[in-house]
Amino acid sequence: MGRGTIEGAVRMPLGDLARSGSVPGAEDAEADRPVVLYCAHGVRSRQAVDWFRQQNPDLPLANLMGGYELYRQAQ
Repeated sequence: MGRGTIEGAVRMPLGDLARSGSVPGAEDAEADRPVVLYCAHGVRSRQAVDWFRQQNPDLPLANLMGGYELYRQAQ
């Protein structure tokens, strides 16, 4: 499993994200500039987006489809 970070990203494991109950940067995000969550393959980050949207449907979040692995391949 590949591990990597995207420049400017805040690394926060899913468990920590769930425990905190908030998404770093969400207070500055807008519909046209959402906070993008990502993981290795996009599965766990999709779950996190869904969970946070259940709590707050207007939260400007997006999932990086394919995760870091697909992002890395496109670079």
